[in-house]
Amino acid sequence: ESQFNLLNKIDFECDLSSRPWETVYEELVIFSNEFGHTQVPCKFPQNQYLASWVSNQRALYKKLLEGGSSPMTEERIELLNKINFKWDRLSQTWQKSYDELLTFMEEFGNTRVPRDFPQNPSLARWVQDQRRHYKRFHYGDPSNMTEERIELLNQIDFQWTICASLKWSCKNANNDPDDANLPDILDRISSPENATQTQPHKRFVVRPTDQEKWDKQYMELVNYVKRFGHARV
Repeated sequence: ESQFNLLNKIDFECDLSSRPWETVYEELVIFSNEFGHTQVPCKFPQNQYLASWVSNQRALYKKLLEGGSSPMTEERIELLNKINFKWDRLSQTWQKSYDELLTFMEEFGNTRVPRDFPQNPSLARWVQDQRRHYKRFHYGDPSNMTEERIELLNQIDFQWTICASLKWSCKNANNDPDDANLPDILDRISSPENATQTQPHKRFVVRPTDQEKWDKQYMELVNYVKRFGHARV
């Protein structure tokens, strides 16, 4: 959370009116032309005033929506919308992670970020969060998932559900995450306890347990994933 927002929570009054609104707006336009967006970092040494001003616009807009007194006007809102100003700071963080997912997809050909992805652990967590928030959204529970975000994720064939037991591993950026790092289940399947057992003077075959049946079906699913690249059977 930005320093400005923290101060704003306790009604700290800082003077951001020392320069004309239109002047700072033009500086934001220049920033947008240079960087391709209006997401000025909270700490922007080249123009810290602009960074604070941007945070202030969001706070004033929120006040306006809540029915409070605010110098934010329809004209200013329209001007900021023209340059695709992000009113919600959270949306900036989401967009950044989404862009990282696009980069991942370009490199690996899918959006199945491994849970243990050392190159970008935060992206792995973000992907899991999207599935969790989508589920909450689906059931009408509080969630930061929106129709717009669902559409964006659907456009890149995002998998909303995935077999919880399929754990992938990427040891380095050059490895394909579709190379399954199979769990210890393989050892369990081939362990002596699950093999045909013998006793003196009596030979018998142990009937498969529910766990063994599950293991067998799991291995069939693993083979399916290796062949088709997904677990949507």
